[in-house]
Amino acid sequence: MDTKDTSKTEPAAEAAKGPIKVMRIDDVSVSIFDREAKSRQGITTYYSASFSRSYKDASGGWKYVKTFAPEDLGKVADLCKQAETYIQGLRK
Repeated sequence: MDTKDTSKTEPAAEAAKGPIKVMRIDDVSVSIFDREAKSRQGITTYYSASFSRSYKDASGGWKYVKTFAPEDLGKVADLCKQAETYIQGLRK
């Protein structure tokens, strides 16, 4: 008889789940994630957005940071609006 508790493996699987959408402007990007949670009303989908900036290091490898220079902030604002519009479309 298999008594494996799958609830312990679900969070790890959830953490490994990638973004449902990535939008970019030059070196700035937003990744949109979804997750489902049980509630009294049933299953609810929650959305979140993560912003990053990419650059190549001295050895040519890609690096990703969550800090932005002043000249990047307009891109972040534009991506924020795009992410909001995309998520609102998912909720309809």
